[in-house]
Amino acid sequence: MGTAKQLPTLHQLLRQSDFVTLHVPELPETKNMISRAELDAMKTGSYLINASRGTVVDIPALIDARRSGKIAGFSLDVYPNEPAKNGPHFDNNLNEWATALRSLTNIIITPHIGGSTEEAQSMIGVEVADSLLKCISTVSRKKLIIQTSTREARRGLSTSLKFHCEALRLMKKIMLGFALCIIIWRVLYVNLTTSSVRWIST
Repeated sequence: MGTAKQLPTLHQLLRQSDFVTLHVPELPETKNMISRAELDAMKTGSYLINASRGTVVDIPALIDARRSGKIAGFSLDVYPNEPAKNGPHFDNNLNEWATALRSLTNIIITPHIGGSTEEAQSMIGVEVADSLLKCISTVSRKKLIIQTSTREARRGLSTSLKFHCEALRLMKKIMLGFALCIIIWRVLYVNLTTSSVRWIST
């Protein structure tokens, strides 16, 4: 896209980048993908953003890199261990480096809500509703074709086949209702909760 190009190695990318953003799944090969060696390879005064998974970055090494001035700042939305609910739970009992992390300047730390923007929530609602409607449409188009030569044979539909037809009709009604509820809920959610999202920044 645009002037973007792929580089042979991660370290070569880090040496050239002013901003590094991470968007990878949590896999054995991505654990500590950004550790002390990678942070040392980054440009002095660069920035790191982790919006993927908490185990991708070695956070103690990241704290040291910020303290030394190697990186100018960073933003984290994910952590190895995350609080189960709101409140004063982001402390050293959860992650042993939590207090050190919160003492830094020029950083932004958010409670795994990077995807909770108005635009993202609206798109999720539309995507879920579209998927349900596509499923309903597919079920509706799949008509049972029964080839019979006489009226008597057509009347001889088995009880199980009749039950199957009724089950499909019921499923269609349920999914239509569910799709409508999803759309309404998403609209209300976006309008009522977008302004209440709290960001923790320092």
